[in-house]
Amino acid sequence: MHAPAEGPVTLTSTWYLKPGCQDAARTAIVALVAQVALEPGTLVYQVHFPWTGGGGLQDLPPRPADTVLFFERYASPQAFWDHFHGAAFQRFVADHGDLFVEANPSTRAQGSPAFSTVQFLSEVAGFVK
Repeated sequence: MHAPAEGPVTLTSTWYLKPGCQDAARTAIVALVAQVALEPGTLVYQVHFPWTGGGGLQDLPPRPADTVLFFERYASPQAFWDHFHGAAFQRFVADHGDLFVEANPSTRAQGSPAFSTVQFLSEVAGFVK
């Protein structure tokens, strides 16, 4: 995993839940977000489960219900690494990594998260209200 060389770092990461783990994961994620909110270099940390609100909205292509999407923004690459190696995230992985699909369970002991996809983004334009 390589972060951009300078400036703010924005990323999305998708994690995959094991069957039947959605409620436990939701509880653990809410606690994680409360801890991550205290990290000075973490500017945005939003975690989303798939939309189930109806209204005729549907993912295209359809996404499995067992995914979790993290949207994150850090002040710098160092702030990202501080989060990634920090106590809150590492404790979350150690305590709750078993809720997620893992490509290689032995890597969790080395501080790696569950199997996930990560995309670092470069903002072109936009706003937040």
